[in-house]
Amino acid sequence: MSKRPYRLLETEREFIETGEVPEASSYKPSMLEKRVQEKIDLLPHRIETLREDVELLDQAGYLDVETWTEGWLELLELDEQDSDRDFLSAFEFSYTENGVHGSNPAKVGYQLGRMTKRLLALQPHRIDQRDTHADVIWGFVVGLALEYTTLDEHESTKADILARLQKRADEDTARRQELDEALQAGVSPPLSITRPTEKTREILQNAGVESSDQLVREINRAIAKEHGMDEAWELGLSAEHTVEELLTPQTVLRALRENKLLERRELGSILKADAERLADKGGTPSALDVFKEVRDNEGSSSREIAEGLNQYHDWTSNVTRVAEDLAATADETDRIREFEIWKDRPLLHGDKYEGWKLTAYGRALGCYLKSHNTTVGEITPLWQIPEDVIEVAIDELELSAGI
Repeated sequence: MSKRPYRLLETEREFIETGEVPEASSYKPSMLEKRVQEKIDLLPHRIETLREDVELLDQAGYLDVETWTEGWLELLELDEQDSDRDFLSAFEFSYTENGVHGSNPAKVGYQLGRMTKRLLALQPHRIDQRDTHADVIWGFVVGLALEYTTLDEHESTKADILARLQKRADEDTARRQELDEALQAGVSPPLSITRPTEKTREILQNAGVESSDQLVREINRAIAKEHGMDEAWELGLSAEHTVEELLTPQTVLRALRENKLLERRELGSILKADAERLADKGGTPSALDVFKEVRDNEGSSSREIAEGLNQYHDWTSNVTRVAEDLAATADETDRIREFEIWKDRPLLHGDKYEGWKLTAYGRALGCYLKSHNTTVGEITPLWQIPEDVIEVAIDELELSAGI
């Protein structure tokens, strides 16, 4: 087994792309050809090793929220800062330019499908390639959703998957027929695949609103639901209205305001910044520990919080000191204090005797942080926080998009 890395090095990539030896390389063409062939020969082992590594990591519990979150986000082309309610829209199927992969999970499947097609391109001429493709797809479905299930679960899940796939196929057929008819008529497609997205983005730009793919999808999704449609992409297939009628500055900005989409985006940024700010504060006890103890046991006095942190009366005054900072009730002239006063966005209210409780914003931050985790990296996406908690936090902070 070669000890060289599985992946193609930059020198080898450039040689493959140009057919010439890179200037910075001292290898002869024959040597680079040999090195490339070694990488080709290692492809099966490379794939098998990846499969074995993933299986072992999963069995050992390493592919969970504590260790796999960042990799999971990267694989699905997501960003922790975009974890607002529109995070969900990345999982909604909607057609893109080529009408193939219309959600982030579908993009992953699309790339896996393209790679598999290339790797299995060699086969006897007597074998129908479509049979091979069907077998690969079936094996993928079994491995993804049908393995280790009872007969009833197997049949129920299989029927559900097949129904969903048929729905995707029907949608694909309808969209392609629309495009084909327009092209045969010699005119620009009246229902362009990208048109609803482009229209909404144009309206936002003209209004001076910084747009993102998630924001555009969420706006279109809200407007689609107003017209009895299930998905945002259906705005481009309406038989009753044109895109121009459905997506106007009035409808787009109204959807933006009524769903408080910009306020939600701002709240997500604030929560992330304050979670890091909270975790950065040291001391005994830490601000994060006190905050989470209040979150889990609202109404506790300083002494009860100290006991909950497995300490006793010698920590009570320290707990009070931290809680007063988080409640923004501390004396600003006390320069000995270890913790920054949260004047802008207090997290707690109360006192050391009657007990400490979360503010509306504090409750949102409490939901944002994972229940038993003391690092900032493990958080709850904003769209998973209860709707009423988000609404009240936005109101308490008086967030306003000004649109």
